[in-house]
Amino acid sequence: ALIGLRDEVRKATRDKAPALAVMPMCDKVRDEILPAAGIRLEDKPGGATAWKRDDPAVLMRERQERIAAFARVAGLPSLSAAVAAQLMEENRSFRSRWMKVQ
Repeated sequence: ALIGLRDEVRKATRDKAPALAVMPMCDKVRDEILPAAGIRLEDKPGGATAWKRDDPAVLMRERQERIAAFARVAGLPSLSAAVAAQLMEENRSFRSRWMKVQ
């Protein structure tokens, strides 16, 4: 995963892409790769970031919850419902929270 990030960053720098082109690559590492590896990033006041080990299943479930909430706010009910249905099967406590929001 990190090798893939490195390759993408190298390609972007060789292509003289703007520095902002690297941010989506960093977001992918933060949102997809690190949670699957059980690593949580936490932003601290003053711009510092800390990392902690956590259960990968918990981190991925939290990610799915954020996706479902975003989809609902963005007006994408089919995506929101699909993600919510998957979460409801995995986590009963999410079901009760989701029903309160609707």
